[in-house]
Amino acid sequence: MKPALKIRLLITFTILFVTSIACNLLKTGKPAPTGAFYCDALEYGFLTTYPVFTVKPDGVVNDGILGKEGKWKFNSTKDSFTFSDEISFQSAEFNLQNNYWSLYIRPEYKEEYSAGQFVGSAEGKLRCYLAYPDR
Repeated sequence: MKPALKIRLLITFTILFVTSIACNLLKTGKPAPTGAFYCDALEYGFLTTYPVFTVKPDGVVNDGILGKEGKWKFNSTKDSFTFSDEISFQSAEFNLQNNYWSLYIRPEYKEEYSAGQFVGSAEGKLRCYLAYPDR
Protein backbone atom coordinates (compact mmCIF):
# COMPACT_ATOMS: atom_id res chain seq x y z
CA MET A 1 0.00 0.00 0.00
CA LYS A 2 1.28 3.44 -0.91
CA PRO A 3 2.15 5.85 1.91
CA ALA A 4 -0.27 8.51 0.57
CA LEU A 5 -3.15 6.01 0.67
CA LYS A 6 -2.22 4.98 4.24
CA ILE A 7 -2.31 8.62 5.32
CA ARG A 8 -5.72 9.17 3.68
CA LEU A 9 -7.12 6.05 5.34
CA LEU A 10 -5.73 7.12 8.71
CA ILE A 11 -7.26 10.58 8.36
CA THR A 12 -10.62 9.12 7.26
CA PHE A 13 -10.77 6.68 10.19
CA THR A 14 -9.72 9.43 12.62
CA ILE A 15 -12.52 11.68 11.36
CA LEU A 16 -15.07 8.85 11.63
CA PHE A 17 -13.90 8.03 15.15
CA VAL A 18 -14.13 11.63 16.35
CA THR A 19 -17.54 12.06 14.71
CA SER A 20 -18.80 8.89 16.40
CA ILE A 21 -17.69 10.15 19.82
CA ALA A 22 -19.30 13.57 19.20
CA CYS A 23 -22.61 11.96 18.18
CA ASN A 24 -22.64 9.79 21.31
CA LEU A 25 -22.04 12.83 23.49
CA LEU A 26 -24.90 14.69 21.83
CA LYS A 27 -27.25 11.73 22.29
CA THR A 28 -26.78 11.56 26.03
CA GLY A 29 -27.50 15.27 26.49
CA LYS A 30 -27.80 16.90 29.86
CA PRO A 31 -29.09 15.05 32.89
CA ALA A 32 -32.63 15.47 34.15
CA PRO A 33 -33.10 18.15 36.79
CA THR A 34 -34.01 16.18 39.89
CA GLY A 35 -35.12 17.46 43.26
CA ALA A 36 -38.11 19.22 44.85
CA PHE A 37 -40.29 21.40 42.62
CA TYR A 38 -42.41 24.15 44.15
CA CYS A 39 -45.40 25.67 42.34
CA ASP A 40 -47.21 29.01 42.67
CA ALA A 41 -50.38 29.23 44.75
CA LEU A 42 -52.47 31.90 46.43
CA GLU A 43 -52.67 32.00 50.20
CA TYR A 44 -54.85 34.69 51.79
CA GLY A 45 -54.57 36.69 48.58
CA PHE A 46 -50.77 36.53 48.44
CA LEU A 47 -48.68 34.63 45.94
CA THR A 48 -46.64 31.88 47.55
CA THR A 49 -45.08 28.56 46.54
CA TYR A 50 -45.76 25.04 47.78
CA PRO A 51 -43.80 21.82 47.38
CA VAL A 52 -45.82 20.02 44.71
CA PHE A 53 -43.65 17.26 43.32
CA THR A 54 -40.26 15.61 43.69
CA VAL A 55 -38.36 14.11 40.77
CA LYS A 56 -36.01 11.43 42.07
CA PRO A 57 -32.89 10.25 40.21
CA ASP A 58 -34.19 6.66 40.19
CA GLY A 59 -37.00 7.51 37.74
CA VAL A 60 -39.74 7.97 40.34
CA VAL A 61 -41.79 11.14 40.81
CA ASN A 62 -43.84 11.87 43.95
CA ASP A 63 -46.87 14.12 43.99
CA GLY A 64 -46.64 16.00 47.29
CA ILE A 65 -50.21 17.30 47.13
CA LEU A 66 -52.23 14.16 46.33
CA GLY A 67 -49.71 11.63 47.62
CA LYS A 68 -49.45 9.76 44.33
CA GLU A 69 -46.36 8.24 42.77
CA GLY A 70 -45.38 7.65 39.16
CA LYS A 71 -42.52 7.42 36.72
CA TRP A 72 -40.82 10.14 34.73
CA LYS A 73 -38.87 10.36 31.47
CA PHE A 74 -36.76 13.37 30.54
CA ASN A 75 -36.16 14.61 26.99
CA SER A 76 -32.96 16.66 27.21
CA THR A 77 -33.24 18.09 23.70
CA LYS A 78 -36.69 19.54 24.44
CA ASP A 79 -36.11 20.21 28.15
CA SER A 80 -39.30 18.37 29.04
CA PHE A 81 -40.64 15.63 31.29
CA THR A 82 -43.39 13.12 30.62
CA PHE A 83 -45.06 11.32 33.52
CA SER A 84 -46.86 7.99 33.78
CA ASP A 85 -48.64 5.70 36.25
CA GLU A 86 -50.69 7.11 39.14
CA ILE A 87 -49.23 10.63 39.08
CA SER A 88 -51.62 13.55 38.49
CA PHE A 89 -49.37 15.22 35.88
CA GLN A 90 -49.04 14.69 32.14
CA SER A 91 -45.86 16.57 31.33
CA ALA A 92 -43.64 19.52 32.19
CA GLU A 93 -41.78 21.87 29.86
CA PHE A 94 -39.04 24.29 30.82
CA ASN A 95 -39.53 27.94 29.87
CA LEU A 96 -35.95 29.10 29.39
CA GLN A 97 -36.93 32.73 28.81
CA ASN A 98 -38.70 33.03 32.19
CA ASN A 99 -36.82 30.27 34.04
CA TYR A 100 -39.78 28.16 35.22
CA TRP A 101 -41.48 24.85 34.44
CA SER A 102 -44.99 24.63 32.98
CA LEU A 103 -46.48 21.55 34.64
CA TYR A 104 -49.52 20.15 32.82
CA ILE A 105 -52.16 18.51 35.02
CA ARG A 106 -54.25 15.55 33.89
CA PRO A 107 -57.83 16.84 33.31
CA GLU A 108 -59.35 14.62 36.01
CA TYR A 109 -57.19 16.33 38.67
CA LYS A 110 -57.68 20.00 37.69
CA GLU A 111 -60.41 20.62 40.27
CA GLU A 112 -58.26 19.34 43.12
CA TYR A 113 -55.48 21.77 42.26
CA SER A 114 -57.96 24.61 41.73
CA ALA A 115 -59.37 23.94 45.20
CA GLY A 116 -55.84 24.39 46.54
CA GLN A 117 -55.75 27.80 44.82
CA PHE A 118 -52.83 26.91 42.55
CA VAL A 119 -52.20 29.63 40.00
CA GLY A 120 -52.99 28.47 36.44
CA SER A 121 -54.74 25.26 37.55
CA ALA A 122 -58.01 26.32 35.89
CA GLU A 123 -56.12 26.22 32.56
CA GLY A 124 -54.67 22.83 33.42
CA LYS A 125 -51.11 23.89 34.13
CA LEU A 126 -48.99 25.16 36.99
CA ARG A 127 -45.91 27.38 37.06
CA CYS A 128 -43.20 25.57 39.00
CA TYR A 129 -39.56 26.00 39.99
CA LEU A 130 -36.81 23.57 40.91
CA ALA A 131 -36.51 24.84 44.48
CA TYR A 132 -34.20 22.18 45.92
CA PRO A 133 -32.07 20.46 43.28
CA ASP A 134 -30.39 17.15 44.07
CA ARG A 135 -27.17 18.33 42.44
